[in-house]
Amino acid sequence: TTQAALSFSGVNANSDAPMAVAYKANNFAFSSSIGAVATDSSGIVPEVSRLEVGYYSGSGWINGHIKRLIYIPKRIPNSWLAQLGRRV
Repeated sequence: TTQAALSFSGVNANSDAPMAVAYKANNFAFSSSIGAVATDSSGIVPEVSRLEVGYYSGSGWINGHIKRLIYIPKRIPNSWLAQLGRRV
């Protein structure tokens, strides 16, 4: 079930593509080096039993590498998210 609708313009092949995601109930956001922070202010946070890093729902596993993963156990402000999404 889709909980939030966040869109972005995609990534270029053979290039770094930093991305950052943050969420809490009714407060979802996504940022990348490509554009502004995308937000959705409606949605619940489902119970999560696993995290699949490098998997794109519906398309399968990415064809690349995860350079760095940072986990922050609280919802950070969108301004921080924008900075994280632009770092390589």
